[in-house]
Amino acid sequence: MRPASLSRSLVPALLVLAAAAACDKDKDNAPEPPAAAPSGESAPVAPTAAAPSAKPASGFSFSPKTNGFKFENYGNDKGYENLTPAELRRMFGDKVCGDLEADGSCVLAPPAAAWMQEQNNGMSGGHCEGFAALSLLMDLGKVKPKDFGADTAFGLEIDHNAKLQHEIAY
Repeated sequence: MRPASLSRSLVPALLVLAAAAACDKDKDNAPEPPAAAPSGESAPVAPTAAAPSAKPASGFSFSPKTNGFKFENYGNDKGYENLTPAELRRMFGDKVCGDLEADGSCVLAPPAAAWMQEQNNGMSGGHCEGFAALSLLMDLGKVKPKDFGADTAFGLEIDHNAKLQHEIAY
């Protein structure tokens, strides 16, 4: 496998791992330790994670604790903004617009507006994928954290940052 195709095949797997870490809203729900064994039997041994090496064999060193966002995953209960017609237009082009206003803004066609509402409602349980994808894109240099107000993803604030809220939803 060529290095470029290897890195393309790693990105989906890394996004899944980053999403899992981003979705860990309840950090106090650690697994229970194994129960004591009945008398005369040996107790079950809990699995242990391998100690992290200085640099992973893949050369990829993303860590949600240092390269991710410092704020917790959130649902729609926080009042943050989600997708708007601007993000849908960015995703799909002008075909989502039923009408273009004089200022160039997009008025969504009814099916696009319904789809956007469905997606925004679906984010009520959290924005895991947006956290994972955006922080990884920032770490890879594909998106600039400075465009949202800080030098790193970890340095960004979500409160009063509609641009970042929209990008996480995107």
